[in-house]
Amino acid sequence: MTKIFAEKYVTDPTSTLHPTPERGRVSTGYRPLDEALHGGYPEGYAVLLSSPSFDERDLLLRRFLESDADTGLTIHLTRDFERVADLAAAHRDNFYVVVCNSSESVPEMRNVVQTPTCDDLCSVNIAISSLLQRAEPHLTDRCPRKLVVELISDVLMSRGAVTTRNWLLDMIARIKARRFTVLGVLNPRMHPPEEAQAILELFDGHISMEEREADAGTRKLAQIRKMYACGYDPHDVELDREALMRQLNPETHLNPISSTRKPLHR
Repeated sequence: MTKIFAEKYVTDPTSTLHPTPERGRVSTGYRPLDEALHGGYPEGYAVLLSSPSFDERDLLLRRFLESDADTGLTIHLTRDFERVADLAAAHRDNFYVVVCNSSESVPEMRNVVQTPTCDDLCSVNIAISSLLQRAEPHLTDRCPRKLVVELISDVLMSRGAVTTRNWLLDMIARIKARRFTVLGVLNPRMHPPEEAQAILELFDGHISMEEREADAGTRKLAQIRKMYACGYDPHDVELDREALMRQLNPETHLNPISSTRKPLHR
């Protein structure tokens, strides 16, 4: 077994929790999911979050982006800058954004790079490298490092499975070499099953989200389907919308699903 996947479990006889691996964990931002994952996403892993579009998915992603926003390093690839504009403004040395959308008005900020579209993967790669160079002076050995790729479905639709797979394969390898934890987001309903599977196989872990009918109404559930060489609880985790809406950072002034937005201060 290679070192990156090797784990040693240490049991605390006074604890009712699962054994904790020496490998660090990066919080998902949602305690029930952290508990099912024995502490969070394994540090240095690439995890795919596959889900149709609904509030709970976006809120879970927001919670992950907020987690460690003031102490770690996050690079976020997205088409919608407005959803993270407040985080970019509040954490200019820690939160970096690549915006792949020429139609959106993006303020001039040292931690934000805009590219015209998701199609130009060369420009996206250059933007990531540029932001890494800017962030390098602020990194420490213990600094949590996260790359969030919210563009996978867009790239897959415009560039096809082969190009998207090669792009992700190269990017994931390079960014994991710098000890980043990678979270990719894919909407499987937008793609043929074989294309979604071609992307899934690139990731160390896979969490799927789905809607399920119940007596009390529709429930949103997260299921951990794969987490290579790491322990986890295989049961479904219910996504409580109200709990997800409680913001981690009391200074964050933007409700992630609100249409009311405050202006950025440059």
